[in-house]
Amino acid sequence: MSPRWVKAIVYLVIFTLVISTLAAGAQFLL
Repeated sequence: MSPRWVKAIVYLVIFTLVISTLAAGAQFLL
C-alpha cells in the first residue's frame, strides 16, 4: 500500500461525510 493510495481513500471518506452532513442539514433547514 502506498501512502498516496491511503491518502486518496481518507480524502474520499471525508468528502463523503461532508456531503452527507450538508445534505442532512439542507433537509433539516428545508
